Amino acid sequence: MKQLIVALALVTLAFAQDCSLPTIAQLESVLPPLLVISDGSQVYSPNVTEGSVQYVCLAQGDMIDTYKAIALIATFTPNPGEPERTRIFDIECNSGTWSGRTGSLDPPPASVVGVPPKTNCYRCREGFGGDTRCRACDSACNSGLRRCTGSGSGDCCLSFTDSGQCDDSTDCTSSGPNYVATPSNNFTCTCNLTCSAGYAANSNCTDCDLSSICDAYSPCMNGGQCIQYSPATNYSCDCTGSYTGYNCSDCSLTCSDGYTVNSDCTNCDFTSICDRDTPCINGGQCMQYLPATNYSCHCAGSYTGTNCSICSPQCPQGYVPNSDCTGCVLSNICIANNPCKNGGSCTSFNNGGYMCNCAGNYEGNNCSVCSLSCQNSGNATTDCTGCMCPAWYTGNSCQTVIDPCMSLEPCGLYGTCSSNRTEYMCQCHEGWSGPHCQDCTIENCDRCSGIPPICESCMEGYVIDETGKGCELKDLCHTTPCANNGTCIGQPGSFTCQCSNHWSSASNCTICSDGYGLRNDQCVECSKNCLVCAESFAECVRCEDEYEVSSSGECISSDLPNNILIWIIIGSVIGGLVIFVCVVIIVMGIVRCTTSYNHNKTHAKAIKKDHLANQRINENPLYMSQDDIDNMEKE
Repeated sequence: MKQLIVALALVTLAFAQDCSLPTIAQLESVLPPLLVISDGSQVYSPNVTEGSVQYVCLAQGDMIDTYKAIALIATFTPNPGEPERTRIFDIECNSGTWSGRTGSLDPPPASVVGVPPKTNCYRCREGFGGDTRCRACDSACNSGLRRCTGSGSGDCCLSFTDSGQCDDSTDCTSSGPNYVATPSNNFTCTCNLTCSAGYAANSNCTDCDLSSICDAYSPCMNGGQCIQYSPATNYSCDCTGSYTGYNCSDCSLTCSDGYTVNSDCTNCDFTSICDRDTPCINGGQCMQYLPATNYSCHCAGSYTGTNCSICSPQCPQGYVPNSDCTGCVLSNICIANNPCKNGGSCTSFNNGGYMCNCAGNYEGNNCSVCSLSCQNSGNATTDCTGCMCPAWYTGNSCQTVIDPCMSLEPCGLYGTCSSNRTEYMCQCHEGWSGPHCQDCTIENCDRCSGIPPICESCMEGYVIDETGKGCELKDLCHTTPCANNGTCIGQPGSFTCQCSNHWSSASNCTICSDGYGLRNDQCVECSKNCLVCAESFAECVRCEDEYEVSSSGECISSDLPNNILIWIIIGSVIGGLVIFVCVVIIVMGIVRCTTSYNHNKTHAKAIKKDHLANQRINENPLYMSQDDIDNMEKE
């Protein structure tokens, strides 16, 4: 069904009795006058489709659930048996009865359809408006009714004069930090924002926007005059002298050979005698030096001299100088440099001449000309063996026309092709578009087929809708947005999180709830008697009175320093006793070690003497003298 959506025009209403939301029967009774005016007929018996009514804007009445005016979108049949239509209607309440307003029925922008209805749409004074406050602005209610609340609570003056101006010089703060209202400007809230050159205050008086790129950046170079256009980024440059280009950055001055444009694009300076005078003749190459009058010649062939003016060839046996003294050539030109191109055979003559016998389709003195004649703008191939034909032509000489519709089938499966021999045009079937009818018109569809098309797969984030033909937004819970085992409750286009273990649902279960902080990836309750808890690491940063924060982030009693002093004294006494006991134990150990050592030494000497005696008695051949024994004892 092709829908026609018509825009809302809101109006100011002030009647003694407001109306509740209209019923289907009431809507059907107010439609005929609107249809008569818009369609020109005099006979209508509309039937509104149940469930099709969508409210766009509700002008709140003086009592709850009552309204002064409503803009709504409804689908209906003008008369029985006729196709359905969808339009937007503007109705008003007159003494408790709904009636239609005959305003413009132009289609609204697509953004109007499907938006939540606006409520409390009251009219502000001339030149003011807004969603919730009276101020100069461009809002969705800009055509009439404004969403402004009671006196003194809106973003406008507390009171106005009959001409709509503010009569309170201090009441511009709610309009914005840069607004002032003084007697000098008739107490009108006026933007007082100061901007740099080339910038001007924006419509909300909150910042400076570019107003003139000429004043802000001076883009025209080399003395060019900047001409400002609208919008502020558009400009042109009126260049001076020989400068050209969009920003006057290019110098258009041209100089003769040997001269170069100077740095300010005003004159040509002499820079090269080689380019100006060409002093090297007979094909000599001129080498330029500084200053501009210095040069040397690199002579060609057999030429020598300052300017290559002397011919002095030295040709070997069998070679002769050429006519311009550039070198020596063989007398048989076919051998020296075969002039016959493209596979042609060469025959030389005694006088230095030659003749070419060309191969294939080539002709000319040197077989360099392709003799093929290609029709219809065709071109011969590089090897002159055939013709390269343009589009829509074929044949040896490109003489045959190709029907593009028959040969290319450019319109595919979803279009009808028509041609005029060299061009074609595609007439696309319903639901298809593009130069080759290759684009499906179903929104958010990745792949579709059929006439009319049916979507086979939707783009990322979308799924096939209930009709089985189009695409709709996928439930966002499929992305698992709720962290830390939170439960996602999906809705079309949105979701909410239910968190556990003290995680906050306001952050999709990624931040701990109030009074808890994060420790080891768990939400832990902060210290007792804590006023301010650092949620990122579950430690207290401010405690209640008579408590203070310890190094571990706990709240401890503020009397703790006195207790610490007592424990320090007790610890010192105990530590002194421990040290004394250790000293006594060490001294006793040293005495015992010394006594044991002397006893062991005496016992060793006795053993040595007994051993010597035994040796002497047994006449051991290794008998030791008294000196040896004394030396052993000394050791």
